Amino acid sequence: MVTTKSSKKGLVLISILLIVVLSFALTGCGQKPAEDTKKDTKSASQPAKVYQLKCNMVLGPGTGIWKAGTEWAKRVKEASNGQLDISLHTPGSLIGTTEALEALGKGVIQLNFSTGEYWAGKDPAYAFVTYLPCGFESPEQHDFWLYKRGGIELIRELYAKSNVYLLSLPYYPPEYLMSRVPIQSLADIKGKKLVFSGSMPHALFTKLGASTVFMPTAERVTALERGVIDGGDIGIPSTTTAIGADRVAKYMLRPSFHQPSSALELAINMDLWKSLPDNLKKILELESYELAWRCYRESLDLDFEALKKMRAGGLKEYKLQESEVKQLRKMALEIWNEEAKKTELGKKILDSQVAVMKELGLLD
Repeated sequence: MVTTKSSKKGLVLISILLIVVLSFALTGCGQKPAEDTKKDTKSASQPAKVYQLKCNMVLGPGTGIWKAGTEWAKRVKEASNGQLDISLHTPGSLIGTTEALEALGKGVIQLNFSTGEYWAGKDPAYAFVTYLPCGFESPEQHDFWLYKRGGIELIRELYAKSNVYLLSLPYYPPEYLMSRVPIQSLADIKGKKLVFSGSMPHALFTKLGASTVFMPTAERVTALERGVIDGGDIGIPSTTTAIGADRVAKYMLRPSFHQPSSALELAINMDLWKSLPDNLKKILELESYELAWRCYRESLDLDFEALKKMRAGGLKEYKLQESEVKQLRKMALEIWNEEAKKTELGKKILDSQVAVMKELGLLD
């Protein structure tokens, strides 16, 4: 074949064009440079951040609170694919019982499963958080107030003042007046030395003629044995047996009037809460609400077993007359209002509860 100069030039031009087209196809049509591909591979292989969280517990193993807390930590870890790794710590192992709120706000601990009644000395509004003497009678009533009538927002406003975010208020069965000496009526309360946690039970029993003191639950057994106290709030029946108080406190007064239904405290440091991704916040809130009811179920289940043990050990149970119960409610109302004068936010919380109690037919 004969090739002319012009045809040779044409072939060269075509070759050059083919090279340009192939180069464009390789680099300009969606393929990333090798360096960028390496960056993407490295980013995709980075593990998700794991949050190691220490939770201070108000009560230890053998209690419904600990049992429910253990299941909660497990569920949270599973739901978050291991990103939220919560460890439970027995009372006093991380921080003193009455120092926990301040420690939580400062980030010394990350989570606290305790009770708001302990903080009334720091802010009187906390006296209206956990329970009211002669107040709500069941967790259903508490739950209705919190999640259908705005109670949770008011309480979160209070905790935020301490740089703490309230996750939920775990429900708790009624606590009965336990004593080492017989107390069968309101008249028998006069002159007795009784222990309570909240400020309003102190005020109520002082009106009834008792002398009252505060001390952590774990210290109450020794105080009973030594005669430092005659009785008071020794916890729900399963707590009474778990701490060994049933060896000394052989008398129970019903119905529960100083703590008929309780909503405890599960809270997280506010700075930590704000730093969490939204998906982890949602997991914590959902599982913490589930914990609220699990705490009640586990505690109530243990209470039935504890009562069997206490009765087999010689427990004597007394019941107040209906007229005395009405007298107590009247006195309780006066105390609620007196305590509310000390705190603007506490009064808002009380007014909100009273409105719901009227709605539910508990108050006229």
